[in-house]
Amino acid sequence: MAGILAETSGADRLVGYKQALRAANIPFSAELVAEGDWTESGGYQQVMKLLAIDDPPTALMISSSLMAVGALMALRDRALSVPGQIAVCCFDDVPWGPLIEPPLTVLGRQDYNLGATAAALILEQLGTHGSRHGRDHLLPMSLVIRRSCGCVG
Repeated sequence: MAGILAETSGADRLVGYKQALRAANIPFSAELVAEGDWTESGGYQQVMKLLAIDDPPTALMISSSLMAVGALMALRDRALSVPGQIAVCCFDDVPWGPLIEPPLTVLGRQDYNLGATAAALILEQLGTHGSRHGRDHLLPMSLVIRRSCGCVG
């Protein structure tokens, strides 16, 4: 489930999803992409829509931890077992991720590096009196495999 596609975070995460599919030789299906709004209710609504299609997904990659909460509630309400019937992974390693059952597989950001990079860029902008244009910085993420993806016992 993508975030808001008009926002950089949502659009970039969709690009990454497409790249991962391509790398695995899996065809992209627009029907399996739902645009969430970063909220629990948005996650719930979009997962319910995905579960209603003729050939619903067997795995969900959710673009935020808040949408994951809503998605997990939708899966519970539909009595679908995670990961038995549907695998789940989301962005953002949250403190409650290892505490739920099954523990949530996540792509974890390195928030310290994010903050340090942002601060360095702000200081650089101040030193050049704002004359530099914006640029992208890709920071590493780490895959934290837990049982919600079905990869471990």
